Amino acid sequence: MKEIKIEDSNEFLLSGRVFYNNGLPASKALIIVEKIIDVKSRKVLDFTLSNDDGDYIFLIEDKNISYKISAYKGL
Repeated sequence: MKEIKIEDSNEFLLSGRVFYNNGLPASKALIIVEKIIDVKSRKVLDFTLSNDDGDYIFLIEDKNISYKISAYKGL
């Protein structure tokens, strides 16, 4: 049997699904992830478009800070 070693990492996957108010998936919605620096300051880390089912995913490199996720209507 092959041995699998799991290492502790500071990285994690952040994923979700966005919907419109009517319950339909928000296809091609702009999703932005920001690092929260303090009450008045944020830094954009990455952005993507949701897929046809409204799904998105980000690789986040620091699990010890807070993030803000924003979604904007699809194209």
